[in-house]
Formats: sequence, C-alpha cells, structure tokens
Amino acid sequence: MKLLAFTVLFAAFAFANCEPVEYAEKPKPKPRAEQEVTKQTREITARVVGISDGDSIVVLMNGNERKRVRLATIDAPENHQAFGARSKQSLSDLIYNKNIRIESVDTDRYGRIVGEVFVGDQNVNLEQLRRGFAWHYKVHARQQSTEKRAAYETAENEARSNQIGLWKDEDPTPPWDYRKKNPRN
Repeated sequence: MKLLAFTVLFAAFAFANCEPVEYAEKPKPKPRAEQEVTKQTREITARVVGISDGDSIVVLMNGNERKRVRLATIDAPENHQAFGARSKQSLSDLIYNKNIRIESVDTDRYGRIVGEVFVGDQNVNLEQLRRGFAWHYKVHARQQSTEKRAAYETAENEARSNQIGLWKDEDPTPPWDYRKKNPRN
C-alpha cells in the first residue's frame, strides 16, 4: 500500500511542473465522394474479355494485360439482385468481345480502373442508364462536368418515367441499399 501511495505522489510531483503539450489539430480529409476531381482523364484502348456485372468489366490492354474496369458514375444491380442478370446481359450485348475506349478518371479501392466506356462514339455508361439497367450514382456525380451530370440524370429520369428495365419494378432497390442488407463476407 505504501508503494502505491509513493508511486501516486511521485507521479503527481513529477508531472506537476510540466507544461501541457498542445497538438495542432489536423483538418479531417473530406470523403472521396465529396472531393472535386482534379485528376487528368487518360484515354485507354482495350478489348472486352469479361463482364462481371452491369457496371464492371474485364479488358485486355497492351496485348495481354488483364485489367478490371468499373463504369464511372453508374451503379447497376448486383448479380443476385432483381434485374442483376439482365443488367449484366445488357452490358454484354453492348461491349463483349469489342474494342472499346475508356476515359479513365480514377482507380478505386479495389484497384479497378474507373471511367466512361465508349464503343465508337456511344457512351456505354449512359446507354446502361437509358436502357434502365443502372442508377446514376449521385455519390460520385461531382466527378462529372455539369453537362454530363445533366445527361446522366435525364437518361435515368426518362427510363424511370417510361418504366424501362428495372424501372418496371414498382419499388426497385438501389444497389447501395442491397449491399448494406447483403454484405459480402
């Protein structure tokens, strides 16, 4: 007991004359989705060799380098979700085994190239919205110019009002809500 009392007294005496250390508070970084994109867009040409789902593909670049690509600013139903298989088939019909151009804007946390995909002059991301097989992913809308953002919003709204694709469903579940309820292992 005496040892504990001595230790407490020693600690109180030792630190009594110390000046408090002030730490500068670092500003918290904004979440990625809220940051304005300042990266340069780079153009990539590739051949589509796989369709993962309605917004993700596998391509061959530079001869035989396989890369995964995520279609920017859209979010398609997950494979096991309602309209997931149809969204995947729609994307396959558009680009499978075709040469494409990717306007890359970023790399995501899974190492995928994120960008707009084109077959000729057709914007495939926008076409998935027009066909009613994806949502305009507004979390990442800041990555788009005002003009592109308006085109994407219009495409989704027209598909909704005409009940095309997944919009035939009375109350379709957005993929981000589906993923929250059905997390991967």
